Amino acid sequence: MMTMLKELKKYLNKGWSLIPIGINTKKPLVDWKTYQTRHPNEEELQKWFSDRRNVAVITGQISGITVIDCDSQQAFERIKPIIPIEKVGIVQTPRGGYHIYFSYTPTLKTRANLQLKIDVRNDGGYVLLPPSELATAKYQWIQFPKSFAPVPEALISLLNANNSIIFTEANLQLGGRDEGLFHLAYTLAKGGMRYEEIYNVLRPYAQMCKPPFPDKDLRIKIESAIKRVGSRETSLADEVREYVNSATGQFSFRNVCNDLNIYTLADKKNVSKILNELVEEGILEKSGRWNAVYRKKISDLQKIDLSKISVPEPMDLKFPFELEKLVDIYPKNIIVIAGTQNMGKTLFMLNFIKNNMNKYTIHYFNSEMSEEELAL
Repeated sequence: MMTMLKELKKYLNKGWSLIPIGINTKKPLVDWKTYQTRHPNEEELQKWFSDRRNVAVITGQISGITVIDCDSQQAFERIKPIIPIEKVGIVQTPRGGYHIYFSYTPTLKTRANLQLKIDVRNDGGYVLLPPSELATAKYQWIQFPKSFAPVPEALISLLNANNSIIFTEANLQLGGRDEGLFHLAYTLAKGGMRYEEIYNVLRPYAQMCKPPFPDKDLRIKIESAIKRVGSRETSLADEVREYVNSATGQFSFRNVCNDLNIYTLADKKNVSKILNELVEEGILEKSGRWNAVYRKKISDLQKIDLSKISVPEPMDLKFPFELEKLVDIYPKNIIVIAGTQNMGKTLFMLNFIKNNMNKYTIHYFNSEMSEEELAL
């Protein structure tokens, strides 16, 4: 019991949101979702842990941590080369796996990754803490640094890549391994992972292939993927510049990403860099009081000499209720008829057509009536 109280104090000093777990189980003893948004108070903690219980931490923003759950030693070894090993917390689980503790990294979602045998525990998740136990084995800290590093971009890329790449028995065979390995290498390179890091991640997959994928060919494939990412960045710059050239008015960083179907963190960072370069070049300027909102800088202004302008005659239009007597309408004017449902907007427009169809060519676009109904 003294060990549990000592550990609880350590966790509370970290600002972690704790919940009680049943002995020899992973099932919470309370409605734990409540503690995703608030920390338990002292009275609740004393009630829960006055006798023997397991303890878990709510992961995510509430506790400021993201936990990577490696199901086995092999899964841990697979990601070990790309994590800052001395700056993370590491817990060994009763079944031989590992929980790797990072500072809160909001870009990762709580989910399971069956291929890597690695789960992500973030917002909406929880993990058991030492000295909790299952059967006769306990959760044990291997290391517990004063502060945790965030999840590195390389690991984020690996986890996201494996969401879309499934290494099945079929595509580890001779016919599918080339495409699978290249796609994974490309995705990791796009996420900012360096050559040797990509190699360390891909090597186990290459060895799993039947027959094993040659090391020399694997390195060539990684080099090719890195070159492809470089050419993609060039084409992305062209796409963003073309978007800006055709843009009118204000647009945001989010508009650019959505319209160009840009979803990866690496590509979004590249878009942000390109937009900032366009600001420095004087093509764009930041607009309004919101961040990441832009507009084109207009340099080719056309002067208008009002003294030399001849005012045209207003158009001869007839509106319902003789509204033309209240205002003059000129060519290129835009008129908006607004109103709530069933207030007569369609009737207003049909009367406008009737009044002017003998003097002007009129195009009427509608999504409400068929040809037969309109002709009545």
